[in-house]
Amino acid sequence: MIRNRNLLLLGGLLAALILVSILQQVSHRRAVSRPAQSQLLPIPLVKDELTRIVLGQGRDSTAVVLERLPDKWVARTAYGHPASQQKVDDLIKNLSDLRGEFRSKSADVLADYSLDDEHAVSVTLFGKDFQPVLRLLIGRKPAGASGDFVRRPGDNAVYLTGASLLTGMGLWSGPAKPQSRHFLELQAYEAARDDIDAIILDDEGRLTELVKDIQTPASPPVAVAGDSTAAAGPDRSIYEWRMVRPRAKPALKTKADGVLNAAVLIRAADVADPQGSLEEYGLWKAARKATLRFKTGKEFTLFFGATRPAQGDAPGGVYMRTDADNTIWIVRDSLVSTIFPKTEELLPAK
Repeated sequence: MIRNRNLLLLGGLLAALILVSILQQVSHRRAVSRPAQSQLLPIPLVKDELTRIVLGQGRDSTAVVLERLPDKWVARTAYGHPASQQKVDDLIKNLSDLRGEFRSKSADVLADYSLDDEHAVSVTLFGKDFQPVLRLLIGRKPAGASGDFVRRPGDNAVYLTGASLLTGMGLWSGPAKPQSRHFLELQAYEAARDDIDAIILDDEGRLTELVKDIQTPASPPVAVAGDSTAAAGPDRSIYEWRMVRPRAKPALKTKADGVLNAAVLIRAADVADPQGSLEEYGLWKAARKATLRFKTGKEFTLFFGATRPAQGDAPGGVYMRTDADNTIWIVRDSLVSTIFPKTEELLPAK
C-alpha cells in the first residue's frame, strides 16, 4: 500500500514537472512571436542634417565612425579616408522610417535574438550639433525570413524589421564587429584605356616598354565642306601592341591588354595609414613602378611596395600609391602579378 502511494506521489510530481516545462515553452514561444507593427524612430531622420554615424559591438562601441564634411563623408576610424557615398546613403535609407513587428518584451530571451550587450551591433546617428537622434541595437537575422531583430538601448522590447540592416553594414553572416573598410571608397585609380599610348614597367630595374600601334584607316575620308567627320582621326580602339624594351618585337595583344586593363582600373582591398613610414611600406624608391603614357604625352605612375600579410579582419596584399596623392592602398597580389608579367609572357609563342 505504501509502495503504491509512493508511486502515485512520484507520478504526480513528474506530471507537475512536465506541465511546468510545457507552460515555460509556451510562454517562451509567445514571448518571441507576438507580431505588431511599430514605428521604431523617435523622430524622422533628415538626411542632410546628419553629421555622424557610429557603429560598434559589445565593448567596442566606436568600431566605425563616419563623419560628414561639407563635400563628402569620411571614415574617422580609417585615417579620415573618404567613404563611399552610395554605401552611406544605403545605410541611412535602411534606417529611415524604420518599422518592425513586435516579438518580445522579456529580458530572458534577448540572447536568443543576439540582442544581449555582448553580441548586438550598436548604431548611433547624430544630427545637428552632433546630438544623437537615433540609437539602435541590431541582433541576428530570423531563420528563413528577411530583416533583423532590433531593440532600443535600455528597452527589452524586440522587433523584427523588414529591411536587412546588417547587410548594409557588410555583416552578411549575422552580428559581428563592423569594419570601416566596408564603407570606404576603394576605387584607387581609373582611366580610359583608349587614352593610353604606352605602358612602361619597371620591375626591380628590369624595364619593359609596350607601345600601341594605332591602326589608321586604309582610305582616309575625303574632306567635304561642312562635313565634320572628314577630319576625324584614327580609331584608337583598333591597335596592336609593340614591345620597345627590352627588345623590339611585336607583343602578344591579349597579354598586353591584360596589363592595360589591370593598370587603368584598380580597386583596392583596404587602405593604410598615410602618415606611416614609406620605407616600411616599401614605397620609398619603390622597386616596382608602372607608368602610363597618355595620348596627350602626360605620364602617370603607380608605385608598388612591400607585401602586407593578412592579420585578423585586415586583408593581406601589396602596398601601393600613385602620383595623385599620399593615399596608401592595399591591392591584391593577383593584380600586381597581372601588371608585371615576365617578358616572355608578353611575346607571341615561337
